[in-house]
Amino acid sequence: MQELDVLRAPLWHAGAAVGAHHPRPVGLGDELDPQQTRETQRPQGGAGGLKRLVGLQVLLKGPDEREEDCGRVRGGSSHLHDTRNSRRLHTISVARGTIAGVDDLIFQLGELGFAASSVAALAGDASHRRFFRVVLKRGGTVVAALYPAGQEQQAARDHAVQAWGWDRKLPIPRPLALGGLLTVSEDLGDEDLDRAAPRLGAAVLAPALDVLAAFQRCEFGDLPTPPFDATFFRRELAVFEENALPSSVRGRPEIASFLDGLAGRLAAHPYRLVHRDFHFNNLILRDGRVLAVDFQDMRGGPDTYDLASLLRERGGAAFAADEPVWVERAAQRLGWAPGWDRRYLECGAQRGLKVVGTFLRLAVAGRPEYLAWLPNVRARLSRALEDLGAPPALRGAVTGPGPEGL
Repeated sequence: MQELDVLRAPLWHAGAAVGAHHPRPVGLGDELDPQQTRETQRPQGGAGGLKRLVGLQVLLKGPDEREEDCGRVRGGSSHLHDTRNSRRLHTISVARGTIAGVDDLIFQLGELGFAASSVAALAGDASHRRFFRVVLKRGGTVVAALYPAGQEQQAARDHAVQAWGWDRKLPIPRPLALGGLLTVSEDLGDEDLDRAAPRLGAAVLAPALDVLAAFQRCEFGDLPTPPFDATFFRRELAVFEENALPSSVRGRPEIASFLDGLAGRLAAHPYRLVHRDFHFNNLILRDGRVLAVDFQDMRGGPDTYDLASLLRERGGAAFAADEPVWVERAAQRLGWAPGWDRRYLECGAQRGLKVVGTFLRLAVAGRPEYLAWLPNVRARLSRALEDLGAPPALRGAVTGPGPEGL
């Protein structure tokens, strides 16, 4: 049986996998035929890694289901078991468990109503999910995410978050199906803001701010994911301590005290709905507008958090000279309370510390491509920590080589 080969390319990018041109993505107005399952045959030679059958659901929605005002859901509920006539909900049986090869993946997609002619592996993110672009026999493409064995509950939670956001008209891909370890979504195409920036320059920041505004308008009280709290922020800062602090300074009380205080201050900021990983590689340009991917951890959080991620990480860090202008523009447009400049600095520091620790951990684990983003993050983080009065030992760890000489 053919082995799955995950390519090293940006998340949800398929240029390396399927070439510069690929079939049309399934769009917002397309309908999917559940009878497509008849076109896909079970792989030869037994189960092939497929395990017990379970009842699953496929959620199919038309574009008319979306509300204009975020925070308001037609009918008053965003529950996945909604039985309104305008939504077609199909209960089916599909296998779950280990997917051993492309044949098994195609079979499971067929059980979910997607007759696939081919699949192309896409790069993953920092999680253990695997992503695939699926070319459908009827034309068009969708994106499938495959979760590790035993993570059915995680897949279901992530799908519920996506359905919640879609019901509130957040600019995210349309959720199409959930089946055990497999989720299927609208394919947004290949051009993220990192690819678009060389062509458009700082103009890419305007539609990104539109996406941020859509998130910040949205009420998050009934979101399946809980809001940030001080414990959550402190746990993220521990990623830096574990992966970036030299052993000679690890455990120093002045560093722990500063990090404790930073986590507590962030938890006291005014809260909005935050994407939580709002950088150029997670913002996709399609038909003149930008949509967000990798949104499954969205939650209530500090108002300036996502903007700090956008302007201080990855491709957004290239526009450092324009940062003050865009921060002030965002503060005015989004109606941030006074003190936003200090809050932005604190969010930039917390987010930067987490990112440095995470990227070093991934590099040690065999993902060295993350090191390319470290210089810009470290430079901005060092200045933020200095402005916040961080201990010299902590600032030195930010600019140092990191563990294992990284």
